[in-house]
Amino acid sequence: MTILEQGRFKLKYVDESIELMPTGALYWPSRHTLIVADLHLGKGTTFQRNGIPIPDGTDQVTLQKLQSDIEATRARDILILGDFIHARIGWNATLVDKLNGFFHGNPDTRWQLVLGNHDRGSLSRFGQFPIELFRAPYVVEPFTFFHELPDQEELAEREFQAFMAGHIHPCISIRDSERIGARLKCFWCQANGLVLPAYGEFTGSHRIEPRSQDRVIGIVEKELIDVTDLVSRGAPRHVKKWESSDRS
Repeated sequence: MTILEQGRFKLKYVDESIELMPTGALYWPSRHTLIVADLHLGKGTTFQRNGIPIPDGTDQVTLQKLQSDIEATRARDILILGDFIHARIGWNATLVDKLNGFFHGNPDTRWQLVLGNHDRGSLSRFGQFPIELFRAPYVVEPFTFFHELPDQEELAEREFQAFMAGHIHPCISIRDSERIGARLKCFWCQANGLVLPAYGEFTGSHRIEPRSQDRVIGIVEKELIDVTDLVSRGAPRHVKKWESSDRS
């Protein structure tokens, strides 16, 4: 692993270099592709319509961050690993206007979405935007892209070189000397692939249990830090098949 300028970390999988970014995005230089997961746009509206007072503005923060990452990397392709939209009831005129403005502001960019579980209710909506839809597994050699990573048995049966996935919203818990804890979003880097953190401004997270050979790159105040040694070891890695309600 190499630390680059702008606080990025560079990794290699199957001789392909990729760059982890402190925003939670990942850049694949040889393909000029920016990869993100779990934006959950419209989540604030979804909560508001269910009587939960969530302030406006989180979608705009997420889209502004994505715009900054596009400009910083000069990416030509954007690949979203699922859960672009939080829920069908999260759509409103404001979100449509924001997305239209966002896509029109990036006319030369190719948009691809590997459908996630939260996207299922929005299939009829995506047709109004210049975004290509794919169902997992979506392959761009040497990577196989998922939203939700299959369980270990199914994963072992698949033939692929390396994977990338989202869905889990990985984080770790750490404590300081005063036993004050914090939860950090993180990239969960494994021998044959990695799980990206949730990119959206308004998203939950789920604590992971990495294996001893895994690396964990935490996001701390817009910086990336290798926190592998801070994560407790010895616990077997187990990622259950979550339902949509287990994390958001």
